[in-house]
Parts: sequence; C-alpha cells; structure tokens
Amino acid sequence: MSASGGQVYDRWFLLGEKRNELLDLWEVQQYGQDSFGDPDYVSIYGLKPHEWYARGVRIPGRTAVECTRDQLANLIGRDIAAAARAASATSPTVVDLFAGSGNTLHWIKTHTGAHQAIGFELDDTVFSLAHANLSIMDLGIDLRHDSYLRGLPMLTNVSEDDLLIVFVAPPWGRALSERAGLDLRRTGPFPIL
Repeated sequence: MSASGGQVYDRWFLLGEKRNELLDLWEVQQYGQDSFGDPDYVSIYGLKPHEWYARGVRIPGRTAVECTRDQLANLIGRDIAAAARAASATSPTVVDLFAGSGNTLHWIKTHTGAHQAIGFELDDTVFSLAHANLSIMDLGIDLRHDSYLRGLPMLTNVSEDDLLIVFVAPPWGRALSERAGLDLRRTGPFPIL
C-alpha cells in the first residue's frame, strides 16, 4: 500500500496493469514518490513531470519505468561528449538503437552538438507516443518505427567524415546474462527483427 493508503505505483504495477496505458500526471508523480521518494523522479526532456505534462507530453507505464530520466541521461550525454571531443571528426551523428522515449538521445545530441540524432523504436505504443512527444518538444530527433537491424542499412545521409556515435542502452529482457554474456537477439519483451 502507498503512503496515501492506495495502490502502490511501483515498477511491477506499471509494467503489468499499466504497461501500455497513458498515465495521468498524478500517477507519474505517485510512481516517483512510491518508488524513489521523489514525485519529480520521471523528469525527461529537461522538464519535471508537471512541466512536460503541461506541454502535452504523455507516457505509458512502461516508459515511466524504462526511460532514462534526465539526471542519468544528462550524465551519459556529458560522458559521451567528452569522449567524442577526442575524435578528429567534426560532425557527430548520434544513433540510438533502442530509443524508447528518446530522452537519452536528446541529451547525447545536446552535449555532443550532433547535427543529426536518429533513434529506432520497434514497439508500436512506445513509438507512437515518443514520436508525438518529440514533435511537441521540437527536439530535432528523427525517430524511426523500425528495428535497428533493418534501419541501420537505410542510414544514407551519414557522411564518411561524420563521427558516428551509436548508443546501446543496457538491454531489457534476457539479452545480458552472466552465463552467456551479451546477445541482443534475446532482448525482450519484443523481438528486434
């Protein structure tokens, strides 16, 4: 039970019953409060939940749990930018193989100054909402409804002089195991093809 006496908004509830349902603002905040003691935990695109919600951004339960929130995505973007500065290429292109909300891609693009950011998202619900959210936020991210296996060969506007930054988030499902190591074919819950 939640501190308020109602349903606990934890990862299991959001990944189960609320997985593909749009969350109300109070539900996003309740998840942050119940799980992390912070109603602003699910900050994305540089905004706290009440700010992105007011702009029309909407997320399902799955995205609330699985997205890389601002605090971590910002650090990832800074680290990648520091490594990219050591490269001789002057024009970064960023590709996120499992883009989800596009938040990590946004922060990598921001910190590297990439001239293009391309993400692949196969899940219908996540793609549809993320595509709408990225448009609302006008972040200049090209989100494609495809697997990275089919999508990567279609990247024809990447110059040989570009620094290609490919981001692979920690895989979901059974893709990483102590016994077998990393095998992206086991990424779940959806197939990558």
